[in-house]
Amino acid sequence: MLLPIGKGRVLFRWTLIKRLIGLLLLGVGTFFGMKGLLYGMVLGSYVIYFINAYLAGRYVNYSLFTQIKDLIGLLGVSVIPGIIVYCLGVFMPIRNNYLIVVFQTSVYFLIYIYILSVFQKELLKEVISFIKSYIWKK
Repeated sequence: MLLPIGKGRVLFRWTLIKRLIGLLLLGVGTFFGMKGLLYGMVLGSYVIYFINAYLAGRYVNYSLFTQIKDLIGLLGVSVIPGIIVYCLGVFMPIRNNYLIVVFQTSVYFLIYIYILSVFQKELLKEVISFIKSYIWKK
């Protein structure tokens, strides 16, 4: 994003800072076991997102508020099936972890596509286009 507008030096510095922050959070997370590592990765992702959002707002005139506004619909479409699948997983009598993963992934995908087809047809077209390009790339 910044390279085409002649901000390669800024991009290099921010990338270096982002990587150092991520490594620092992972390093601290190792002292708290597996959950600490996961929390460090999640926290690092949020910190890096805000750094990227700041850069986009500053150099490309795409503010953090505008980015969040653009993401709210996509997040809603993603969270609703996630909650449904989680609740199904809690009450499912299946004890085989592999079957649970296959079942939950399939249900999530079907609910996600259904919600897109009802509420966000343009986004559905983009998702289908992305899937087609991914499949044909291989």
